[in-house]
Amino acid sequence: MHLKDFPDVLTVMQLAQVLGIGKNTAYTLVQDGTIGHLKVGRKYLVPKRCVVDYLNSPRYNSTCNGGLNPTVTKGDNNDRKPAS
Repeated sequence: MHLKDFPDVLTVMQLAQVLGIGKNTAYTLVQDGTIGHLKVGRKYLVPKRCVVDYLNSPRYNSTCNGGLNPTVTKGDNNDRKPAS
């Protein structure tokens, strides 16, 4: 399913489905504030906009080295010439 197929406000179970993660991981992302949410009584509700913000965040979109471009510095094994 795509995000557009879900309601404007998601439950944690729906969030887990959208992101393709487990229920416990989804709860952790919500409870630690990584993904914005509303708490109504004991229930966490996640506006779709908060999911989009999370997906667009550098935290989610980071690549290797924590989002930094890997660089080769002098002395690294990568600058050695092959033995002949």
